[in-house]
Amino acid sequence: MSASGDRFITPRSPVEGLRRRKLSFLPVFAQAVAGVAPAGAMAVIPALVFPGLVFGSTGPNLV
Repeated sequence: MSASGDRFITPRSPVEGLRRRKLSFLPVFAQAVAGVAPAGAMAVIPALVFPGLVFGSTGPNLV
């Protein structure tokens, strides 16, 4: 522990070498899509599977 009692403060920032505000539109957009994709999958996959179960697909057609 340091003298101030905070063991999480380091003398050097972990993001010291990174430049700020240098990303273009595409990487920012890709990050946004990646963040929302799990919620979209949870909404779309049941909507695609449920009608097949309700409208009587049986046997080999069920999969």
